[in-house]
Amino acid sequence: MSTYTIENAKSGRATCKKCKEKIGKGELRIGTHADLGDKVMSSWNHPLCFNLPRKFSKISAEEFVSDYLTDNTDAKILDDPTEKQQIIEQIDTKATKKQTKKAQQSGSKYMAAVKRNADQLLAESGGEEGPAKKKVKLSDDDKAKANAYIKFIGMKIGELQDILSWNNVLKTGTKDVLLTRVIDGFVYGRIGKCVACKLGQPKISDDGSKIECKGYFNSDKGFPVPCGNTVAVESAVRFKPWYINEPTEEEENAMKEESNISSSDSNENLPDTMVKAVNKFEWKLSSKENIKKAANGMVDLCSSEESPIDFPSDKAKAKIDIGMMIVQNKGKTALDVLNLIVEKYGYKKKNDEVAENDQKQVGAMLAVDQNASVYMAMQELSTIYFKEKNTNAGISYRKVANAVKDLDFEITAKNAKGLGKGKTKVDNIGKSSAEKIHELVTTGKIQKLEEKRAAHS
Repeated sequence: MSTYTIENAKSGRATCKKCKEKIGKGELRIGTHADLGDKVMSSWNHPLCFNLPRKFSKISAEEFVSDYLTDNTDAKILDDPTEKQQIIEQIDTKATKKQTKKAQQSGSKYMAAVKRNADQLLAESGGEEGPAKKKVKLSDDDKAKANAYIKFIGMKIGELQDILSWNNVLKTGTKDVLLTRVIDGFVYGRIGKCVACKLGQPKISDDGSKIECKGYFNSDKGFPVPCGNTVAVESAVRFKPWYINEPTEEEENAMKEESNISSSDSNENLPDTMVKAVNKFEWKLSSKENIKKAANGMVDLCSSEESPIDFPSDKAKAKIDIGMMIVQNKGKTALDVLNLIVEKYGYKKKNDEVAENDQKQVGAMLAVDQNASVYMAMQELSTIYFKEKNTNAGISYRKVANAVKDLDFEITAKNAKGLGKGKTKVDNIGKSSAEKIHELVTTGKIQKLEEKRAAHS
């Protein structure tokens, strides 16, 4: 029986089974370990080169990574939804050897160009002369990247990964890829949230030519939301400084605030009457009774008819949550706490817009985009069951979602129940799942999902 791991290469000796290129020390690699009784035989692949074994032909890359891939990486990257999604996408790509080499070479070409510019700068600064190499007039950006190359090229992979980690940037890939990200950040600054999808974190392409957003993972609902927005390197939203030493706690907090700028809500969208009302609150938090009174006042205000806040229906639980929020922020004003409540629950209209955008973006990755709502509901059920430690149900609903993803026809009230039985049965969709799908397409909701949402809100 074989097991599968993902780890940072311990040396630069191993060769990728598919592309036959060396896997550099510290680079990510996926291992296949066959137990032969008296010994274990291991083979290695770049994540982009790894194809799912034949015995996993009926499951998705996402299921393989979640259920069968053991994370032995230094940074436990599979605990990070963004990095986990990147690994899933690389496995899902099914790249040919030619495509893999081309991707690696494009990054190498970029780095080779930066190195040439750096060599030219070093030669010029040293007063070297000679007709052997033709000098090129470098732009200010080229000079800045060349100087950054000179500064960071001597660093080891672990040191480059530290810098990327301090700036909240992905730290997977070859040394050239890591160096590309460090140079880009040093020259231009940290990349802000995607201006298109608002929640995705764009990154520089491996060849350094553009900034691209792959989308984001909706961890509450359990599905990736693709984006695909691409901008020029110099046009991306940026934040400075770029940290080359570990940031202080104050600097880390500043970075968190910056990362929320593009997606955060503020009291600008609150009615004046709500702002005036909260400013009149008796905000004395010296006793439990006063804190309870403040929490009750906030609940009444935020759940009122004029409130644009998407307040939960379970007011008792919300009151407990708001009470905790007040206790944790005793030094803040009532208006500050109201803004924290807005950040937690969002606005009704904005949440509706986000949900609509999610469905549109998810639909783009399905065979039939009209099935997006069904796919999203099945993924959400899967995620909830996994949270409840009901692994069997979680896997079952994930299989249903993947089956819906590949359907080449629209699910309707007429054909929904047939997905789980008879001649029209679809693999991995059972009678119970089909009935829930029918309930969704006929009523617009699934009662079981509504109950689960309420229990986990």
